[in-house]
Amino acid sequence: MALIFLFPQGGILEERVSYSSHAIGFIIGVILGVSYYFYQQEKFLAKEVWIEVWPSSNDELLDFLSQNQELVVEEQEAAPL
Repeated sequence: MALIFLFPQGGILEERVSYSSHAIGFIIGVILGVSYYFYQQEKFLAKEVWIEVWPSSNDELLDFLSQNQELVVEEQEAAPL
């Protein structure tokens, strides 16, 4: 997203726009955002919730897997050593 917002419109650089100040502001924002996350990491991780949902029968599991083929991992033969 940053490249879309910081890239000059139409590829034309304007003299009245300080692109270096935009780049410096972006870098400072990234640094402050990452440092804020690590400073408040315990608070963020405390809000995470992990929910496991298991199907009640094999039929539901087979229906789910047939609808979501990208989740199915095929068995592969081991490569010879």
